[in-house]
Amino acid sequence: MEVFLTFDDGIHAGTAEVLTVLEKMKISATFFLVGKEMDSMYKWDPKKFLDTLKKIAEGHSIGNHSYSHTDEKYKDYYENDGVLSSSDGTRMSVEEDFDQGSSSIQDYLQLIYGDGYGKKIAGVGTKQEKLLARLPGRNTSYFSTGKNTVLNPPYIKCEPNTKKYSEQLFLKGYNVFGWNVEWNMSFDFHLNAAEQMAGKKTISPAEMYLKENRYKDRLLNDWSVVMDNIHRIVEKQQKVVLLMHDRAFRSTDLKESQKDLSISNTGFDPLNAETELEMLIGALIAQGAIFKTLDHFF
Repeated sequence: MEVFLTFDDGIHAGTAEVLTVLEKMKISATFFLVGKEMDSMYKWDPKKFLDTLKKIAEGHSIGNHSYSHTDEKYKDYYENDGVLSSSDGTRMSVEEDFDQGSSSIQDYLQLIYGDGYGKKIAGVGTKQEKLLARLPGRNTSYFSTGKNTVLNPPYIKCEPNTKKYSEQLFLKGYNVFGWNVEWNMSFDFHLNAAEQMAGKKTISPAEMYLKENRYKDRLLNDWSVVMDNIHRIVEKQQKVVLLMHDRAFRSTDLKESQKDLSISNTGFDPLNAETELEMLIGALIAQGAIFKTLDHFF
C-alpha cells in the first residue's frame, strides 16, 4: 500500500514536533499551510518559523490551504464565495483567498532563499513540481490522473458547494486533494473562535502551549484505531491519504499529564501524541507501506 501522510493548518504549534518524528522515521509528508497561521507563527517566533518552513520545503511537500481558512465560517464561505474582507460587505473570493495563501507561502520562502526562488512554480518545496491544494473544512478532491487529460480525465469527488472552487483551482494548476482516513481530534480552539462571532481571531501558538489549553485540539484515538481504519480502506484501494492536524501533536509536560485523571483507562494519553505518531508510522513500515507525498500520487 501507498501511504500519504498529510498535516493541515500549519505552520503553528506542533509543526516542529511533527517534523522531528518524521525526520527520526525518515518519512516525507505533505503539509497544507494556512496563510494567517503562518503570519501568527512568524510574529511569535520568526526564527523558529523560518527554520520550520525550510525543513518542510527541503524534505517534504507544500500544499496551499488558503489564507483565511474561511475565518472558521465554512458554510458561508462556500455558499457565498469567500470571506468578508471589510465591514461594508466586500468579500474576498475563494479563488482570491487561495491566491493570497500562495503569495504568503512564496513571500516566506523568498525570505529564506532570496528573490530568485520559485521562478518555475511559486509556493512549492525545493523538490516539488506540482501545485497542491486542500479546501478548508471540506473533503473534496479534483486532481489530475495523468499528463494526457483526454485519456486520463481528472478524478473528481466534491462535497456540496465546492466543485466550482476546486475546478477553479484545478484550472490554475492545482491538484486538489481530500482524504480517505482521518486521525480524529477535538476542535476546541475552532469552537472558541466561532463563539466570538468576529471570525477573525487566530489562536496564537503561545496560547496553544499554555497549560490550561493542553487538552484542547487533541487526538481522540490512539494509533491502533487509525491503523484499523487504514486496513478497511486498503481492502478496497491501495492508496491511503491520512488527514492529521499539526497542533494535535504539540509537546507538553508529560509529568503533568501523568497526574491528570482525564487519561483514559486504556492508557491512551492524547498529550503523548508524538509517540502515537511514531508508533503508527512504525506499524505501517512493518507492514510494508510505501510513503509518498501527494505530488507523487500519480
